[in-house]
Amino acid sequence: MRVPLDVVYCEGWDGEARRIVGRLTTGTARGRDDRGEQYAVAFVAPGTESPQAVLEVAWAHRFARYWHFDQAARRDREIEFRLLGDGRLFCLHSTVWDYTDPDQAEFDEEQVRHVVTAARPDGTVRTSTRVPDEGTSETIEQKRVDELHLPAPRFGEWADLLGWPTETRHHDTPDEAAGPPWRPAVPLQPRNVELFFEPGLRWPSADGVVETEVRRAGTVRLVSGRVVAADPGWLQPDLLEPFTVTAAPGEYPVDLAVVRFVDEPDHERVAAARLVITPERVVSWEMALRPGQDPLLLSDERFYGFSVDAGLACFVDADALGAMEAMLEETFEELLAGLTGGTAAQVADPASGATLVGFPSGWGDGVYPTWVGRTAAGEVACFVADFLVLYEAERPPVSEPVA
Repeated sequence: MRVPLDVVYCEGWDGEARRIVGRLTTGTARGRDDRGEQYAVAFVAPGTESPQAVLEVAWAHRFARYWHFDQAARRDREIEFRLLGDGRLFCLHSTVWDYTDPDQAEFDEEQVRHVVTAARPDGTVRTSTRVPDEGTSETIEQKRVDELHLPAPRFGEWADLLGWPTETRHHDTPDEAAGPPWRPAVPLQPRNVELFFEPGLRWPSADGVVETEVRRAGTVRLVSGRVVAADPGWLQPDLLEPFTVTAAPGEYPVDLAVVRFVDEPDHERVAAARLVITPERVVSWEMALRPGQDPLLLSDERFYGFSVDAGLACFVDADALGAMEAMLEETFEELLAGLTGGTAAQVADPASGATLVGFPSGWGDGVYPTWVGRTAAGEVACFVADFLVLYEAERPPVSEPVA
């Protein structure tokens, strides 16, 4: 029979200091739980400070993460959950570290075998196993969907989730204030997008100081209003789905945010491209999604995006994909050769009247997010293809609010 574990509410487990930090009273933790704010629950053997497990909770982000510890106080298993609208926890992914030596460092991927399992809502489970000096193998299997869900625990009722009886250790006086040593996993967020198209701003970055300028690239004529951002070399209608957010059919300008390196004026890159639906001020941003995509299922700093394989990107209407694909089969090499730096090209389909605007994609090939900007009234203002050139750059000083 297992001895009940003590429950210690806290800010979390500090992996570097290897200790529980920021102990909280039960009332404080309960209040955070009610408000959706983050806190942690450490499960320790009675009379010790050594955790058997730690649960990190942030319901406002619909996030929970479970850590299991081995006898050397190393974390040897992680399970990351998402709270669904029906009150269940979905097991998004888990990682197991198999330490074979008591002196192995925590998470030492060069010396420790580890297994990563990622699940999808349809029950598809992908397992990747990495063995030191042997490489990585991968398997895919189909599981029953209900095997990937657990009931979300009520505050204080941790035994079912933990699989171990628990008893709360009360703290009348919390520890001195300590910041949480963890944060919930959050998908990639739009960062400074509203400033990309402000000409003359200087951005310090790891690659050097760059200055932005804005260039008109052309006009996209949307015949259906269903927007696609894609590599113009891969416009297969059966493979590309438009964004779920649409615009009214019509003609819309495309602007390029071009950065020029201050110390190398001839070096310029397209940092972002904006399809302008209305010139009204953007007050909020969201990730552009395609059917079936759910940001809740993204891991930390991940995003849904479009792939670039030829260093070029474009905006085009979904109904024009077939015609554009056929037209560009003969002219794509010419288009590719003509687009460098901050240049752009416009291609028209005489039959439908639709137009495509193409442009270079930042540093070249990769996967890039698109952001939807909305006005104060919630209307779609623009679509911005972000090539992440400025994502890590310092936000430049702005003397006046962006109009």
